[in-house]
Amino acid sequence: LKNSRELFLALVQKVRTVDQKLVQQYRDARDYEALELYILKHIMGLK
Repeated sequence: LKNSRELFLALVQKVRTVDQKLVQQYRDARDYEALELYILKHIMGLK
């Protein structure tokens, strides 16, 4: 349970740093492939 909590809190921190304006731009453009790539790179710490 301790490990699950630690992982959950780390993911919460990642979610809080997502660029919401960029996500909305991808949604508005219906560019779901670019959105997926952005999210995966963000989670992995890539640019």
